[in-house]
Amino acid sequence: MKFSSARIVSTATVVLVSGLLIFLSVVFVVLRVTVGHSAGNQERRQLMRNYVQRVHKGQAVSIQTADGVSLAGILIKRPDARGTVILCHGYRHSKELMARYLGMFTQYNVLLFDFRAFGQSGGFYSSIGYYESNDVKAAIAFVRQEIPAGQLRPLVVLGVSMGAAAALKAAAETAVGIDGLILDSPYATLSEILDEAANKFIAIPKSVLNGVAWGLQRILGPICEMSPEKYISRVTVPVFFIHSCSDSTTNASHSMRLFKRMSEGRRAWTWLWLTPPAKHACSFISYPRWYAKRVHCFLENLCG
Repeated sequence: MKFSSARIVSTATVVLVSGLLIFLSVVFVVLRVTVGHSAGNQERRQLMRNYVQRVHKGQAVSIQTADGVSLAGILIKRPDARGTVILCHGYRHSKELMARYLGMFTQYNVLLFDFRAFGQSGGFYSSIGYYESNDVKAAIAFVRQEIPAGQLRPLVVLGVSMGAAAALKAAAETAVGIDGLILDSPYATLSEILDEAANKFIAIPKSVLNGVAWGLQRILGPICEMSPEKYISRVTVPVFFIHSCSDSTTNASHSMRLFKRMSEGRRAWTWLWLTPPAKHACSFISYPRWYAKRVHCFLENLCG
């Protein structure tokens, strides 16, 4: 069978153009995922900041990370505080959305802050948890400096989704600093989440995705290496995992795997609460009383 040179050129052109379009589509999706500063309605966020500062006497603060990013935060100091809680928001969210948790911590100092590339913080790219662990470390160092020792402990980090993953990595890399973790809807490995999202929204071969991811990692850093499941072997403080049994964004199996790894090491006591059906990272919204009761129980156990 003979093929004309024109047909061969035409076929090669189609393949080349198709490959280029796929590449550009994947780059667009990945950049859409990593580029930050989308954190909801600006006016609504300002109203929430005003509320936190007026009702809870919160003070606007600036926090510097070790890698040179300036983070915006709000610090609430309570008279005769029983401890301190750092609230870490999820992907493409902001500190203002974490204000919904303040009712649980009326007897605690609280720090709310924006991760890099979100809200009022500096930075342009989000690494979906990898470099955000530096933000958590900076927040821990900040409260240890700003809050008197007698009102600081126990010092607990409550993270949601990406914030939970970043908090876990920070705890694994920080020898001294916190007394406990509350991790709501964390992922076990970021690569799994990205693969699942890619398969759900764009039908692109895995080999193509891997190639693009490799190229982008040369630019954005090793974000796909983010693996709380690997880091958790170095966590030595009590952990309370919370995850909706019906989470379709990050399956509850992620928290179950982390809980199992933590329990096997017996480095500290660990709890797991698989909540009744709720959307991703929305267990508190769906079951606020149950959520608060279990969180308070965890804190009481920390106090001994």
